[in-house]
Amino acid sequence: MKPDLTPAVERALDYARRLAKAAGAGEVQPVHWLHGLLAEEEGHPAALAVQAGLGWPAYIRDRPAPAEEPADGSLPLQRAARTALSEAAGWARLQVVGEATVSGDLLLIALLRADDELRGRMEAMGLHLDRLEAAVLPQP
Repeated sequence: MKPDLTPAVERALDYARRLAKAAGAGEVQPVHWLHGLLAEEEGHPAALAVQAGLGWPAYIRDRPAPAEEPADGSLPLQRAARTALSEAAGWARLQVVGEATVSGDLLLIALLRADDELRGRMEAMGLHLDRLEAAVLPQP
């Protein structure tokens, strides 16, 4: 069963599917969804990433463009993207106790944790995952 997603995360998934289509990928990978989350430059995930050290000009310079036409909504999630979604849904349930909606903030962290290469590229642009986690995840 697919967890509930915020409207912003749904839009990011649509953007991710368009990116995957433009790249000729058969599945939505974590990198596609991360770009979808950061596509809303005034959105909370983008603001958090910048606060955690992401060099926005470097990121924008390297960000790929999505396909112009809508992507097929049935394009599946790659295993690592499914794992990230499951992890974010678990954190959301812990924060709300029970059913919860996956936010972009939680998904951003989960995507970075799920894909070592993606995390490395983002860290090379200044992002500090530990700062991002401290700002979003509940502290013990």
